[in-house]
Order: sequence, then structure tokens, then C-alpha cells
Amino acid sequence: MLDEIKPARVEGQADWDPFIDDAEFQRAWDEYLDLFLGKGHGPLFRSRPLSDEQKNAIEWRTQFDHFLYQIDDLRPAVGEPEYRYFYRMATALTAALRVAPSGPTDREKVLRQLVAFLRSSSLQQESLLEWYAQVQRTASSVRALGPEATARFLSELERSGNPILNLYAVAARVIPDKY
Repeated sequence: MLDEIKPARVEGQADWDPFIDDAEFQRAWDEYLDLFLGKGHGPLFRSRPLSDEQKNAIEWRTQFDHFLYQIDDLRPAVGEPEYRYFYRMATALTAALRVAPSGPTDREKVLRQLVAFLRSSSLQQESLLEWYAQVQRTASSVRALGPEATARFLSELERSGNPILNLYAVAARVIPDKY
């Protein structure tokens, strides 16, 4: 009986091209791990993240500033679809958020940049569901940073001027277990 079930038609094929080439990904991953765990770190799951005190070292600050500069410099590749650029940029900003020391100069700066990116992305018009899914992934990453970071993130969403981001923030404050 299962042999009789067939689709009426098949449209196109899935695009299996990687979002980032292997060399670019490996370079970014290595740089992220150096910022997260420190240079010369051991395996990811056997190492401790650097403390905010350790991140005050000039060498770390310089490396972090370079990481942020590279993110600021990200542009869509020629012919790259908006959704790919969106995911590359959102992933890079989320990585920066995870390694940023807490406080107004670093973490809050990255939070503002991330919210500004979400607010201004044209993916919201092209594919609201994909865009909104990224908003939820970003919120989840921020929640892992603790209640203070979450409160600041929600405040940024409320001030964003984007009605959907504002509504998300209000809902997350009213029903925090669901967002």
C-alpha cells in the first residue's frame, strides 16, 4: 500500500552549498575558541572559559576588538542570498556576544549591534518565520548569559522601534517561561 503513495510533483532540489567555506569556518572557530578559552587552550569540553578578569588583558582585548572589526566588515558575497548572509552575520554576532565580557562597554555594545541587525534585516520581509526563529535563537543565547543580560536584551528589543521585537520583549517579560 505504501508503494502507491507518490507526490504529485517534485519542485527543485535542496541547496546543499555550505554557508561558509571550510577554511573561513575553521579560522573563525579557532579565533572564537581562543577568545572563549584562551590561547593554547585544551579540548573544548575539558577547558574552562576565561573569566572577565582574564579578558581584561591587553592581548585578549586586542584580539576581541579584531574579532568585532571582522564582524563589522562582513558583507554579503556577490550573488549570496539574503538568508545566507543573515545567518552568517547572526552567528558571528552571537559568537561575539558569548565571549564578550559582561558590562556596558562590551556585552551591551554587542547586544545593541545584534538587535540593530535583527531590526534592519530584510529577511523579516522575505521570510518572517526564518527571521523570527533567529530572534528566538538569539534570545536563548542571551538567557544563557544570565538574568542581567536577558533584561538588557529585552530592553534593547523594546527600544528597537520594531513592533515584532517590541512585542517579543513584552511577552517575554509577562510569560518568561515561554520565551
